[in-house]
Amino acid sequence: MNEGVWYFIGAVVLLVINYCMASKAGEIANDKGYDENLWKWSCFFFAIAYILVAAMPDLKERDILKEISKNLGQNKGLKNDGDAGQQVLTTPASERAKVEEPIPEDWVCKRCGFTNTKEAHYCKQCGDYKW
Repeated sequence: MNEGVWYFIGAVVLLVINYCMASKAGEIANDKGYDENLWKWSCFFFAIAYILVAAMPDLKERDILKEISKNLGQNKGLKNDGDAGQQVLTTPASERAKVEEPIPEDWVCKRCGFTNTKEAHYCKQCGDYKW
């Protein structure tokens, strides 16, 4: 067979493979909450779009995580600080400062009175050395 025919067959095979990969990338983009057709054709014509699809944040998961964060914040004395997703402590200091009975192996810092685990060599509150 002619050498040109082999190049043509190779080009067609590469186009079919590229289309299959672009279709899968479009499905992945759709699963992440983006327009499937836009990303499918972007991947078909521009190879860099494959990397973009892989790096795109998952919009659906982000919305779910915001909802969970909002619910947890309402249940544990935290409130959401706008769209930034930051949470601010709203529990009164008197409730947060409740001291638990130390476990016998734990040690109490001589400087600040914080109870540390037996494995800790430095106080987690003030940084003072255990001894």
